[in-house]
Amino acid sequence: MKIKKLTVVFFTFLIVYVCDIGNVIALECSHTSLPIASDFLITSDEVEVSTVEVDSWDGTTPAETDDNIYYAFLPKNTAPVNAFIILPGGNCDPRAYAPAAHKIASQGFLTVVLPMPLCVAMPGGFKRADKIIRDFEEIEKWAIGGHSVGGTAACIYARKNGDIDGVIIWASLPPNRLDNTNVKVMTIYGSKDGRCGPESVMSSAAILPVDTVFVEIEGGNHTQFGYFDTSPNSHFESDNAATITLEEQQEIILNNTLDFLSSMPHNQQMSANESCSQQDTFYTNVSKRESVYVYGNWYSSLNGMYDFYLTENKGNWIDGDSICSPECVASKSIFINGVTHDEPSGKINFCEELWKPAIGDNNTYDIILDVNGNGVYDEGIDYVDINNTFVDQGCLAVYILGEDNPRLDTIRQFRDKVLAKNLLGRKMIYFYYKNEDNIILILDRHPTVKKSAREVLESLIPIMVKILGK
Repeated sequence: MKIKKLTVVFFTFLIVYVCDIGNVIALECSHTSLPIASDFLITSDEVEVSTVEVDSWDGTTPAETDDNIYYAFLPKNTAPVNAFIILPGGNCDPRAYAPAAHKIASQGFLTVVLPMPLCVAMPGGFKRADKIIRDFEEIEKWAIGGHSVGGTAACIYARKNGDIDGVIIWASLPPNRLDNTNVKVMTIYGSKDGRCGPESVMSSAAILPVDTVFVEIEGGNHTQFGYFDTSPNSHFESDNAATITLEEQQEIILNNTLDFLSSMPHNQQMSANESCSQQDTFYTNVSKRESVYVYGNWYSSLNGMYDFYLTENKGNWIDGDSICSPECVASKSIFINGVTHDEPSGKINFCEELWKPAIGDNNTYDIILDVNGNGVYDEGIDYVDINNTFVDQGCLAVYILGEDNPRLDTIRQFRDKVLAKNLLGRKMIYFYYKNEDNIILILDRHPTVKKSAREVLESLIPIMVKILGK
């Protein structure tokens, strides 16, 4: 075991040497960014850009005052569920990756550029990614990647951290095996790279998953993976001159990176109300019968008619599962007007009614988008709603007091902590739920009685509070 660890450490530092990251103890990043890169640190119509201050990277040790920020690029027009963390190359100004981060975020992905201590991700700076994952708990799928030694560090982090679903390597080599993990991998490199060239990159294939995507940029070099000011030279020392422009290389990098992020296992928010706003719970009582709509504003490659299905909640969808087994509750073919990488992803591609539940359809459901129309769930191709869709007949107390009434919490606590603890209380709860639909029907027909019921319920709440000991 010690020999294996020493081998990994040796190989890591060998990569650092081969990729020529420079003097790793420098306090300032010697590879400065082009002035235009800073323009992408400004909030736009599509992306909210924040310079986030950090109190502590590890949750214990205070962060140094000159090393306590990261750059977050958050899509404005959609709630992202997939995210990408970018680790800079050695001695590379993190701001040089702002143009790429801004573009990726504009396509619906939370993107974070994470500065490294002493401007280098090795040997342990990559652990700062823990802080990013803690700060964005709502994210479902995480990819991590980086340029040069940042890509090397991303591989180590992905191996050790179970939260990572994908790794994107920009002009670098993996120091450890990923072929025996469930992590998806893409490696992008330039044919003119003088530091980590095609032969070196392809030699790493044996320790990467068999489905790793290798993208060679014809004419691309090591330098143009970021917006770097290398004047008076055209490229980093030990690198080769590119035969394509910075803009051309960046376009190839971004399009392939976006395709990879889009291909990660698809979990998206799909359920919505008739106003096309996200909603997960739908009520079906006599006064409020809500339809389940499906909507989307994250698609970058789907154009045409696609099949949507609503099924009883399965819990965990596995590649190859039959979608309608034993039976689907509802299905509909819907036209999706996809967007390209050059268009904003914030626009709604579709919003249509999928199902109008009836009283008694109370249950938990899943929504599936069957992309290839084969009736089978294909991981990485088909989409699953990230949240369960709930259909409920509606709570009597909610009907009387209103959905946003803060006193509902007291009533629920009284039910769970007092009534549910004894036989008589449990009988009362049973009677309540058995008859609440009929009670709601009566109150709906007689507003005066409903008003009186509200007054009675409100008078009982102080008594509940006293019994609960609040």
